[in-house]
Formats: sequence, C-alpha cells, structure tokens
Amino acid sequence: MFKVLFRRIFTAFLAVSILSAALLPAYASEGDSPGKFRRAVRLYDKGAFAAAKAEFALLLRDDPENEAVASYYVLSSVRAGDPGAEYGVEAFRHNFPDSKSVYLMTYYLAYGRFDSQRYEDCISMLGSLDTRSLPAGERDRCRFMLAYSYLAEGFYEESETVFKELSDKGKRELGGLYAPVRYSLGYLSYRKGDFSGALPYFEESYSDARFRGLSAYYITECNYMLGNYAEVARTGSRGFGLLTGEYMKNAARMISESYMVLGKTEEAGEFYERFSESADDFGRDDYYSAGMVAYRLKKYKDAVEAFANVLPGDDSIAQSASYYQAYSYIQTGNKLAALDAFRKAASMDFDADMKEDAMFNYAKLVFDVNKDISGFNAYLDAYSSSSRSDEIYSYMASAYMLDRNYASAVDAYMKIGTLTVSAREGFRRALFLRSMQLVSSGAYSQTIPLLKRVSALAGGDRLAFLADYWLAEAYYRNDMFDKALEINRTLVSDGAYSSLREFGMLDYNIGYNYFKLEDYPSAEKYFRRFLGASPSMYRREAQLRLADCMFMQRNYAGAAEAYEACAASFYDRTDIYPLYQSAVSYGLMEMDAKKIALLEEARGYSPDVKYYDYAMFELGRSYVKIDDDEKAEDVFMMLKENSSDSTMIAASTVELGSLYRNRLEYGKALEFYKEVVSEMPASVYSQDALAAIEAIYTASNDPQGYLKYIDSMGKSYLKSEGEKEEMVFNAAEQLFLKGDYQSALVSLADYLEKYPSASKRSQAYFYIAESHKALGRYEKALDAYYKVMQIGEGAFAESATANYAGISYRLERYMQAYEGFSTLAEIARLDNNRYAALLGLMRSLYKLNDYERAIDAAADLEASPYCDAAALRELTYIKAKSYIALSDRNSAAPLLAALAEEPGTPEGAEASYLIIQEVYDSGRFEDVEQLVYDFAEKAGGQAYFLARAFVVLGDSFAERDEWEQAEATFRSIQENYKAPQGGDDIEAQVKMRLDMMEEMGLLKN
Repeated sequence: MFKVLFRRIFTAFLAVSILSAALLPAYASEGDSPGKFRRAVRLYDKGAFAAAKAEFALLLRDDPENEAVASYYVLSSVRAGDPGAEYGVEAFRHNFPDSKSVYLMTYYLAYGRFDSQRYEDCISMLGSLDTRSLPAGERDRCRFMLAYSYLAEGFYEESETVFKELSDKGKRELGGLYAPVRYSLGYLSYRKGDFSGALPYFEESYSDARFRGLSAYYITECNYMLGNYAEVARTGSRGFGLLTGEYMKNAARMISESYMVLGKTEEAGEFYERFSESADDFGRDDYYSAGMVAYRLKKYKDAVEAFANVLPGDDSIAQSASYYQAYSYIQTGNKLAALDAFRKAASMDFDADMKEDAMFNYAKLVFDVNKDISGFNAYLDAYSSSSRSDEIYSYMASAYMLDRNYASAVDAYMKIGTLTVSAREGFRRALFLRSMQLVSSGAYSQTIPLLKRVSALAGGDRLAFLADYWLAEAYYRNDMFDKALEINRTLVSDGAYSSLREFGMLDYNIGYNYFKLEDYPSAEKYFRRFLGASPSMYRREAQLRLADCMFMQRNYAGAAEAYEACAASFYDRTDIYPLYQSAVSYGLMEMDAKKIALLEEARGYSPDVKYYDYAMFELGRSYVKIDDDEKAEDVFMMLKENSSDSTMIAASTVELGSLYRNRLEYGKALEFYKEVVSEMPASVYSQDALAAIEAIYTASNDPQGYLKYIDSMGKSYLKSEGEKEEMVFNAAEQLFLKGDYQSALVSLADYLEKYPSASKRSQAYFYIAESHKALGRYEKALDAYYKVMQIGEGAFAESATANYAGISYRLERYMQAYEGFSTLAEIARLDNNRYAALLGLMRSLYKLNDYERAIDAAADLEASPYCDAAALRELTYIKAKSYIALSDRNSAAPLLAALAEEPGTPEGAEASYLIIQEVYDSGRFEDVEQLVYDFAEKAGGQAYFLARAFVVLGDSFAERDEWEQAEATFRSIQENYKAPQGGDDIEAQVKMRLDMMEEMGLLKN
C-alpha cells in the first residue's frame, strides 16, 4: 500500500519538464533546418516525444554531428520509453563525451526505472548523479526518487538521510513534495518504533488531503502505542471516516479500547457497533404520528428519531416534520441540527404561518451560531411589514452588546423604529462604548456625532457626564478649543460627579484649552488649581505648562523657578526641556551664572535627547557673553563635531569663526567662515559667514584677497530663489529629523505657505503626516498622507499610501483602508509594501463583512512568497471566521481544526473555543467537558477564550441539570479570571447566568 501510494503521488508530481537551454548546445545550420528544428522542439515541449523523435531523426540524418539534434533525439527516445533508449544514451556519451545533456538523459532513464518499480536500478543511476547538473525544478524530484528507492529497497538509514535533507529545505521551497517527504520521515520513525518522533511528521502530513487517511491511522496507532488514550479518542475519531479495510478495523479497535480506558463506554460501543438498528414496519404517516406524540410528551430525542423517518420529502407532512423536529432539536440542545431543520421547513410553502415562524427561528439560530445576519435580512425582505422587525434589531443589538461588538450594536439600534425605555438605555451605552473604542484608536472626529447622540437621548446621569467629558476631549483633539472649553467649564461647575476620576481632570483640560487659545493668564489659573488638588499622573505635564504660561507672560522669575522645580521633582534623563527652559529664563533675567550652571548640568544628558543641541548652543553663547572664550570654544567645537543637525553645525562653526575673529586670529577665523560657505551653502548662516569674510579682508586691508576669494567661489554664494526655497525646507527638515515634531509642523506649514508650488511639496506633506503620526494625531496624519497621494510623486507616494491605508484601518475606517490598500497594490514597487497591500486588503474586506471577497483575498495572500507562519495563521483564521459568517461551517471546520493545533496563539485559542461552542451547539454536552479541559492544558496565556470555554462548560452542566457543577464553574471564573485593563464581557456573561440561576432558586452558595 505504501509503495503504490507513493509511486502514484510522485508520478503526478513529475510533470513534463522543459529542457533547459543552458544544458544543451546551441543549434547551428543552414537552409530550412532551423525551422524544422524549432518544430521538433515544440513537439518535445508538448510531450509528443515519439513524434519529436521522428522529426529529430530526419534532422540527424542530414547532420549527424549536430550535438543539439542528437541530444534532443536521445532525450525524446528516453522520454518516450523506447526499449533501446539506454543504448542511445551510451552512443551519445561516446560521440559527445563532454555534453551536459547526458545528465538529463540519466535522470529520465532513472525516472523510467522508478516508474516501473526497478528501484535498485534507480539507485544505481541517481546515487552518483550530481543534481546541480539538472534544471532547478528537477533537483528535488531527483532526490525524492533516490530517497524513496532507498526506502523501497530496505536501505532505511540512507533513505532517512536524503529525506531529512529535503525536509530541511522547508515547505515553501519543496511545495507539493513537502507532505510526501514529511510522511516518509514519519513512516521511517514509525517502523523503528519511535512513535513519539513519528507523530509530528504524521500531524503535518495529515493537513495534505493525499495523506490524510494514512496519517490519521498512524497518528491513532502512535498515540495508542504511547498510551495517549485521550489523544487516540480525539484524533482517531477525527480521522476515522477516512479509513477503509484493515486500517478502519484496526483503528476502530484502538479507538474503542481507548474510550474504554477513559471510562466512556457509550463512545466505545459506537466503534464496535457500526450498523444501525433494523427499520420497523412503520410508514411515513405512522412515524409522523409517533413523532408528534413524543414531542407532546417532551420525549424530544424520540421525536427527533421519529421525524427523521418522515424525511426527506416535499409535502405538508415533511414541512411539519422538519418544523417540529427543529423545535425538538432545540430542546435537546442541538442548535446546529435545529438550524438545518428550520431551514428545510422554511423552504416549503404548504403552511404559510409555519413557514414564517420557521424562517424567523432559522434567522435567529444562524445569527446565534454564526453571527450571520443574512437570515434576518432574508426574513425582513420576505415579511417587510412584520411586527417582528423591532424585535429582530433589538435581539441583534443585545447579542452584539454581549460580544462587545458595539459598532454593530449601534447599527442595529439605529434600525429600531420605536425605542423602548430599556432599548433607549442600551442604545446610549452602545453609543458611548463604541465611542470609547474609537477614542482608544485615535479616531476622535468619528466619536463626536456618537457622543452628541448620547446626550440627546437623555441626560443628567453619570453616562451623560462621561459622554460630555469625552465630547470635549474629541473637540480638543480636533483643534476646536472653544467648543471643548465651553463643555468643560459647564462640567466643572457641577460637583455631582466630583468622585469620578474624569472630574478631577477638568481643571487640567480647561487649562490646556486656554493654553491652546493663547489665553495664558486663564491657563495659568487652572493649571494652578489642578496642581493644588489631589496627586495625579499628569502633575509633571501640568507643572511644565504652568511654567510655559508664566514664560509667555514674561514672568521669567516665576517660570525659571517652576521649570527648575519640575526638573528636580520629576527627574527624567530623557527630557531636557524643563532644565533648558529654566536656564533660558534665568538668562533673560541676566542671571548668567545660574543659567550656565543649569546648562552645564544639562550637558551631562545624552546628546540624543530633544533640545540638547539648543541647550549646548545656548551654553556656548553664555560663555561668550561672560568672555570665557576657552569654554565657549569647547562647547561650539563639541557641537560642530558631534551634532547631527546641519543647521546647528553651521551656527557653531560661525560662532567659532567669531571667537577667533575677536582674538584677531583672522586666518583661523577665515577657515571656519569659509567652511560654512563652501560646505553648507544652503544654510541660513552662509550669508553671515560671507559677510564676516568680507569684513576680515577689509580689516586686513586686503580687498584683492576678498575679490580673489569671491572669484574662486564663482557665484555660488549668491542665493537663487530655488536655493532660498531649499534653505527654508532644509531648516524645517532638520527639525523633523531631530524629532522636534511640533516645531517641524510649524516650519513645514510656513514652507508650504511661502512656496505653494514647491518642488518638495510631496516630501513636506509626508513629513507633516509623519509628525502628526508621531504625536498621535492620526486623523491629521491621514489628511496629510492623502495630499501626498494626490501629488503622486515616487517613493513618498508609495510610503504615504501604505501609511494612509494602515492608519485608516487603525481608525476603523475600513472602506478608506480598503481603497488605500487597493491603490498600494497597484503602485507598490517595494516587496514589503506589495505584501502589506495583500494583508491589508484581506483584513479590510473582513472588517467590512465582505466575507466572500475576504476569502479570495486570503487566497491571494497565501500565494505570496512572503507569507510567513503568522500571516498564514491569520489568513486561516479570517477564512474560517468568514465561512462561519456565511454559515458554511463545513468549510470552516478543517480551518478551525488546523488553528486549534496551536491553542497558545490568539487565533488558535479562539478556534479551540469555537470548536467547543460548536460541540455545545450540537447538543454534545458530555463532550464539552473533556474538550475544555484539554484546551485548559494547552491554552498558555490565552485567558480570555479559555474563560469563554469555561462559560460554555458551565452551560453544558446546566443543560444536563447539574446545577451545582454549573454554579461551581461560574463561581470559579468569577474568582480566578482577571480581566484586562478596560475590561471585557466575561464578568457580564457570568453574572447574567448566576442571576438567572438565582431567579430560578437554583443557587446553593
């Protein structure tokens, strides 16, 4: 069986190979021969080897010494399987002993031996063949034939060595050979009795449809031999339906014995009893009557079986049987079977009321199980005047709220015609919680209409206060400072919610509103109020802004003291700003000694911190002021040699020139000044240096020297309009490159205002976008990136498009993201951007609920050579979830199973949970427990979906009326589960269940 399977599989892979021109001599002849030669080669390429051989024979007759013709003639003979082909190869070798074509001939001769199972001959031919002499596409096939031939002839060590060499190349390089290689290694380990070593290989080959049956069997047997009975039950049951003959018989025995060891006698019996009971003499009507009686007696399992004997059919009895069978399935907990039964009942028109109710219940179930709204849409299309529309949207909204899908909940609430009191409150909560999701992603402009709606629905409570608080924040983030201030001043005047953390931030927020409006006295007042209240994590920021307010009001003494206090109280080696600003303030008060002391302290900071160069330059100027030229020179020289800011280098070099000029050391001064003019002509300091040079030559009474210098410079010292534009841009660029993004934004805006048609508009807007992005202003960054896209210039357009798409996705503007990624896919020249486009398209389509196209996009991503393991896992997840949303659980099942093999990953954990949920929805409550415990052993840090799985476990206990176990499970979740910051739905899920049990009087604790 093993040999036959492999020979067939490998034969399928050995497609007709195109003879590499690099391995054949060039053809050269006169007359009509080249045309005939090309015709013969075409026949060969098409696989018509016998016909090609005949054509080459004619050519060879006319030109027997032509190596190219002879090569093709012999290869055609070999590929056609001629009995005398081997003699032809030997003759060719004799006539053309140096021809590389012999390697291909040997390879194809070996393939013929392999195909006819003459493995010993195959080993002889391939064992010494240098695969580097073959076309790249044939080398792995050649090695595979050799490895398999070794295996077939019993040379197991040699076989394993070659198979491992192939396996090391990885799945992407081996392609379709990967699964055969991994399966072969598993088989070699298995036959040695290394069952634990064989298992990983068989698990990998199981994912390949060609090996699924045999791999399933060997996985079962390996686990059985290792005593892994739970795994035998799980994996054996999974693959049992793939087996036939002896394999099926042996697997059934092992699975049955494993279930017996596990104490699951019912499951053990299933694998011994493979035949259903004999049918009795009931007709369809009898079975229908029996089903209805059982249904009324609440013997739902009996009802299901009885109705099954009525179906299939297409009459009123079949519709009714499907309808009541569906309700019976619900009572047994099998939602999936109920879903299918309601769908069948809804597809028939014999009873209109039954059809509508079946369609409604089908829609509810398909939404419950798959979150697929197509059922509700179909129902509303068919029954547009139904009074159930509000019920449907309320039901959807509640379900979405429980799943924390607040965006969909808002959409559902918006469609409700008349809001009840509870629905109104639910709508307000959905709007607010959706706003908080958008705030966390930085999409402040999108939150404004939602938060305004919260206040419009009702007010005067905690939720209204919080909505207004965040509405003010959204206005502030969108530079609407007046509106933000108006709301914040109203909120701070009402102390009803003074206990809330947000209330304690109002003075801080108002202070910032005034600060942005440049009302510094008012800003100072509120920052002082905030600092005078209870401690807050924002005290340092408030202290800095308070100092800034005093500085802007020219209260330098107060500012200096406040900056210095901030630097001392909130010491931060990565932030030199308060120390620098304090020094500047002391300098403005002519307190040079204090200024220098602070700047010397700042000198010990890392040169990489923001404002460091400015602080050091100020230190050098301070030393100049007190005539300490030596220290000034030291500081300026340090900046000149170490700064990464070209503007700062130019300024320091000019200062060095001035120091030497003041010492009357004109030669040294000229060196520095000339360095600025020649090396940094675009600097704003170039003109200053040129003026100083002229002054020195004049003071030296050497006007001819100056003229000579000017002549040597040509006219490079004169600034054209383009050069002036370049200077302005460079100054702004330096600010951006230094990470001074706020200053960069001001300078770049000034540059674009002065030069609206600037040559570097695209780059300027790109820097603006990057600065906003670095400052967390994603919506503003988005606008700037879009301008770069509109300009459409080179690499900046590509990078801008990538960022535009990525930020749109972050802000949950999924249609914009899709459009951005689509554009990126068209224009991208960089491999990483092309790959990002494929990934982004898939994600965006999935978020847009365009599941069919998301599946197609996932296939495109999978075909990318850059698709790594993480991306493969994500696309498998998206395909699985998309299939579920399309109610195609059959297609989703193998994908979920593949993901669940890695339950320690987020996708694998959710897949494990979904599988458990499906088992529960199928009414297989007893199976849920073991699946949950298995998941718990392997979940790692995936606490959320493990908690969801335990909720399902508690539900399964409740379905079996094991209420003490159910309560214990829910209490355990309450006590042990730690929700992440921001919370999740686990607490609400558990509380809802315990409250329900309390209402029913079922709680013991």
